[in-house]
Amino acid sequence: MSLRVNTRLVVLALSSLLAAVTDLPAQSETPPKRPATTRVRISDQGRMQALVREGEKLLKSGATTPYAKLQEGLQRTGCTVALAKPSTKDLSGPELFKRSRQSVVVISSLYYCTRCTKLHATTAGGVVVGTSGEVLTNEHVIRGRADRKNETIVAMTADGTVIPVREVLASSKKDDVAVIRLDMSNARSLPPLPLGTTPPPGSDIRVMSHPNKHFYHLSSGIISRYFPETGPGGETEVMSITADYGRGSSGCPVLDRKGNIVGLVSRTSSLYYRQTKEKQENLQMVFKLCVAASSIRTLTEKSEPSVVTALPAIKLKGLPKTRGSVEEPLFLNSNDDLDKLIQDKKLSQTYSKHVDWEKQVVLVFRWSGSGQDQLETRTKGEDPVTVQFVYRRGRTRDLRPHLKLFVVERGVQWIVESGPVARPTTPKPVGAATEASAFKAVEKVLQVRRRGTLVFARPTTAGVDQLETFLKTYPKSSHREEALYLRGLSLWMLKRYDHAAAAYRVLLDAFPKGKHTRMARIREAGALLFSDQPQPALDRLDELMTDYPDRPEMFGRERAHALVLLGRQKEAREFMDHVESQMLAAGKDRLVPRMRMQFAPLRMVGRPLKAFQVARHGASGQIDSANLKGQVVLVDFWATWCRPCVAELPHLRAAHEKFSEQGFQIVSISLDEKQESLDAFISREKMNWLHHFDGKKWKNELAVLFDVHSIPMNLLVDRQGVVRAANLRGTAVSRRVEELLKTDAVAPKK
Repeated sequence: MSLRVNTRLVVLALSSLLAAVTDLPAQSETPPKRPATTRVRISDQGRMQALVREGEKLLKSGATTPYAKLQEGLQRTGCTVALAKPSTKDLSGPELFKRSRQSVVVISSLYYCTRCTKLHATTAGGVVVGTSGEVLTNEHVIRGRADRKNETIVAMTADGTVIPVREVLASSKKDDVAVIRLDMSNARSLPPLPLGTTPPPGSDIRVMSHPNKHFYHLSSGIISRYFPETGPGGETEVMSITADYGRGSSGCPVLDRKGNIVGLVSRTSSLYYRQTKEKQENLQMVFKLCVAASSIRTLTEKSEPSVVTALPAIKLKGLPKTRGSVEEPLFLNSNDDLDKLIQDKKLSQTYSKHVDWEKQVVLVFRWSGSGQDQLETRTKGEDPVTVQFVYRRGRTRDLRPHLKLFVVERGVQWIVESGPVARPTTPKPVGAATEASAFKAVEKVLQVRRRGTLVFARPTTAGVDQLETFLKTYPKSSHREEALYLRGLSLWMLKRYDHAAAAYRVLLDAFPKGKHTRMARIREAGALLFSDQPQPALDRLDELMTDYPDRPEMFGRERAHALVLLGRQKEAREFMDHVESQMLAAGKDRLVPRMRMQFAPLRMVGRPLKAFQVARHGASGQIDSANLKGQVVLVDFWATWCRPCVAELPHLRAAHEKFSEQGFQIVSISLDEKQESLDAFISREKMNWLHHFDGKKWKNELAVLFDVHSIPMNLLVDRQGVVRAANLRGTAVSRRVEELLKTDAVAPKK
């Protein structure tokens, strides 16, 4: 058997050899070349290992910049970068991948954790935009986490080279963008990508990113929209796209078809059908939110000097004592010059850290004025740079010295025009002084305080009467807009909601585009709600929703309340769900919990009252929700220290006196802390209904059960124990109670 098998093997081997000899080409012919592969293979795990390994070498050799030193650059608000000219030629997908891969880097913070002795590395993205190693990334990438002690920041290129970050040139927390410079002394230069314009929605884009350490991942999509967003630092423009990216992609570029940078990856926002504190249900969309190119340009093309700070109340040498006088401006060239100017050495050292004395000098204005006076500066970016200063006089008279400092580049020619440049004034008509003093007297009676555009007051009936007299005496006053707004505000605070609504309407008709217009429109709608006019209120709120579709936090609570008062509970719930989803999608996560607290009582309408059993205050026994069925009940959360709650008591007392014999009951839950003062108040105000008190304030058992976070808050319950209204004010209480008593006339329980 073995002989036959061997013979067959020999025959097969000979046949194969003959075939091979027959197919051999002539010796003079060149063997064909294998086509070169275009596939780019990236070992993600190998990259991470190399990043940590090479980063640790740089760290131990002292070639990196300490993290604390890099953080100082976050104070700079602008820099100048020589940007490449925008590309005008469309690129194919492979061409775009090849070009962008050379310019996109991995930005990594190196740190030692507290659980081991190994060095760790975070991953984010950046893109080279300058010929000297300038890189764009996100501000939050450079700032890092507060709970982590970073050692330094490095960058890794597409070929695996790890480069230290030398300095942070500028950053904007508002726009979430930063410009850093790499230390290119021991690395080959990296080609910059040009910064493009702002393409319209619907334009094709690509994203080169590093999602969860999957380096150099190219995805495609379109620009879905732009929208403004207001945060702690002010308003910024946000670009929403459909291209995919994930964690670890912050700071990566958004590119158009020509390879121009049109945005930077910033964050994502998830939209759930229902999201509560405990869980999130039914993920519907993930919004990809990016920094727009317009926000990047404000950081990289700043030609004006960068304001370091204004230093009020600093003791100076030789300061003029005349209010509004400005000394000849100074140019400081060193720390010694700054120390001579500012006697507080510690403060001088603090501000000198913001200046690179080798490349920059400090331009200083020294002036004298009150705490409210201002010295405004205007600069023109042409060569030579021109600076003007304008003195703005405030109301207070406390004379104090001031400094205003600018960091400017060395070698730039500066011209400081003699000043102050006077602001044009309008001659006052005869009687203007009398008019101004009359209005000032009204403000004093109303105890008016202002903070920016916000106005605060403590109105009285006498003050409102004096304001009415002023409006009649001076019908064409220059203070008329302020006076009309104060009238509406005062009537609102005095709980005269029907009069407040009319007052705000007069203001809006006279000044449709005034500085108080938006607040007046919201307050007018609220006053209509609280004066039991839900339909006119809804009409006003629909107009607000049309004018401010991206600002539901302005009108969401009032519009939902109006729908509930009109009996449109289903529509109200759908609207509240939509508002919460819209705010989450817009990245307003921090505002959503507050909005949910405002919606909480409105969501209870149309549902059975939550069961409870608590001790009755001021009498023996308990208050049991089960025993309240058969009556129309108002569950009211209040406190003696709550002025709006106290203002509603006359309406509650009138409703109780009128309908208590017909089956109406009030259950008041007090959030007070001291029993003695509460008992005295209840007796004095003749609150002859059911009360509950446990002295725990906001942690009251029923306040926790009904998720109460603000008062007054009330729920009106029908005879079957179903909540029919919430947050009723004024005469609306009596009207709704009467409706429920007539609708379901059942004999009341004794």
